[in-house]
Amino acid sequence: RFAGRVEELEVRLAEARRRREEIQDELERESVREPNQADLRGAIGAIAEAMESGTSSQRKALLQELVSEIRVESRDAIFPTYRLPNGPVRVISGVVGRGGLEPPASAIERSERRANKVAEI
Repeated sequence: RFAGRVEELEVRLAEARRRREEIQDELERESVREPNQADLRGAIGAIAEAMESGTSSQRKALLQELVSEIRVESRDAIFPTYRLPNGPVRVISGVVGRGGLEPPASAIERSERRANKVAEI
C-alpha cells in the first residue's frame, strides 16, 4: 500500500515537472515589448475617461489595476509604482456597504477603554 502511494506521487511529480518545463518554454518564446506612443496615448485616454465618467466601482477597479505597489518612507516620501494593464479593467461587483466588514470605531474605543480600566486595577 505504501509503495503504491509512492509510485502515485512519483507519477504526479513527473507530470508537474513536465508541466513546469512547458510553461518555462512558453515564457521563453513570449516576447514583451515596450509600449509605443500610441499605446500610451490610448491608455491615458481610457484612464482619463474612466476617472471622469466612470462609477466609483470602475474607478476603484482601475486604480487597483494600475497601482502595483506603494512604498511609504514618511509622510513626505510616498512612492507609488504603476503598471499598465494587459487587458481591459474588470469591474468588481458586490461592493461592501458603508458599514464595511470591520466593527465601527466606537466599538474599538469601548474595548480599549475597558482594557485600560483593567490595566489600572
